[in-house]
Amino acid sequence: MTIYVFDMNNKLVHQTEFGAEDKYNFGQDLEGGVYIVKVVQGKDMKHVRLVKY
Repeated sequence: MTIYVFDMNNKLVHQTEFGAEDKYNFGQDLEGGVYIVKVVQGKDMKHVRLVKY
């Protein structure tokens, strides 16, 4: 799986790969705000909007 994190200006601020069975935490180094997270696994893709306080 690959995870991409974009800020509201569509700038890529974080990207990494990890296994489907792995737990992955991120965001410690991100400022508060709204982000779009795109998770890609093979041909499947999911977008999620997150708010960090």
